[in-house]
Amino acid sequence: MQYITSLKGIVLSDLKKWLMTLSEESAAYFISLISLIVFSLINRLLGENSVTELYWFTLLFMLYGFTIYIRNIYSTFWESGIGKIVISAMFFLGTTLSLSLSSSLINSSFEVTSTPFLYTQSILSILIAPLVISLFFGIIGVFSLPVSMILFTTDKLSFSVKSIFTFWFEKTRSYKEISALAFIGRILSFVCILSFCWSFNGNNIWYTNQLETIAKWYAYNIEMEEFSHCQLTKGEKVRYVNKSIIVIGYKENESYKFKTDVCKL
Repeated sequence: MQYITSLKGIVLSDLKKWLMTLSEESAAYFISLISLIVFSLINRLLGENSVTELYWFTLLFMLYGFTIYIRNIYSTFWESGIGKIVISAMFFLGTTLSLSLSSSLINSSFEVTSTPFLYTQSILSILIAPLVISLFFGIIGVFSLPVSMILFTTDKLSFSVKSIFTFWFEKTRSYKEISALAFIGRILSFVCILSFCWSFNGNNIWYTNQLETIAKWYAYNIEMEEFSHCQLTKGEKVRYVNKSIIVIGYKENESYKFKTDVCKL
């Protein structure tokens, strides 16, 4: 009995020391693993009454750890000259694509020109950002998968043109190797995010439909004007394209309709 107690104390002491050496990222992956085991046992005991939503906590802990890794890589990447160029270019492309998609969505759902709805377009471009981010990550993630495996093996990298050419020739590296827990956690997190992006890109009608509803509500209730020098009937609002052409909005049943007309004084 005394031997078992002594062995238990040694195991707990070693486990405590191991846990203290874990980084915040590795700790998140460890909690994710423990929660997966616990929730699996709970759902197995519950049988048909299993609560699969519990696995969301496992996923959240895992993604939290991966976010820490991405933040460190992003900081290092941004400090380099090539990193600033790449990130700035991607930000410009993402912003331009978001604005273009918001303009296209307004035109197709309102069935009028999107020109007078500048504020609606700005709000909509922010809401479309998740679509653009998932599209970028889904495409880039597939092609960068082999490179990602290399990036996942270290906590710190040097991003420069020289490092690209000398990568395979450097014999002595000062980079600290990571634990197997962190490496496996990064791979699983990357695969989960990539799978979610492709799933979201393949079926996002439910999201775009909500965007159309929000855009119409905002345009009619916030951006359009109720009083105008142009002739309007009760319930109609106006937005000006130019001096003679206007866009009229009105509520029909539970939806909002828009039409282009000539301003009648």
